Amino acid sequence: MTDTTTIGYWTQYQTRGDDSLDTAVDATLGDSADNYDLGGLAVAWHQAINAALPDGVSLINGREFYGPADPQERSWAGDLDIAAVIESVDLWALAPDYELWSRDRIAQEIGIQPRSVRSWIARHKVQRADWDDASGRPMAQYRAGDIKTAQAAAHGQGARTDL
Repeated sequence: MTDTTTIGYWTQYQTRGDDSLDTAVDATLGDSADNYDLGGLAVAWHQAINAALPDGVSLINGREFYGPADPQERSWAGDLDIAAVIESVDLWALAPDYELWSRDRIAQEIGIQPRSVRSWIARHKVQRADWDDASGRPMAQYRAGDIKTAQAAAHGQGARTDL
């Protein structure tokens, strides 16, 4: 079994001074952060960064990078450029799937009446991602990627499903 050790910290590889991946997501999205499922987007970015790192290296808790303690067991040669790995994973490419959509936005995007959205959501088993209560009345919000996935999997109108 390979012993692991800390090989760096998130703060070492960020020029903006973010102390973790989570705060980097929030800071990157800026004023539009409220329009996204930040937790889901942070998890997706974390997974993408780990997938881009060499074998045996991983980002743990969004703050520390761990890798093999013994240099002989490392799968890379020379110095590992973790900053370049982080930069190679485009957060903005992941963000559209984590944008939060209201009932009206869903209706507009999939071409149905707003009053039909609730039954469409239930029929396609799309999970609510968040609540928006800015209007004083809680309104469910859903991830754009979940809606698009459900729509792609849905049968067309009048499609025979018994074949």
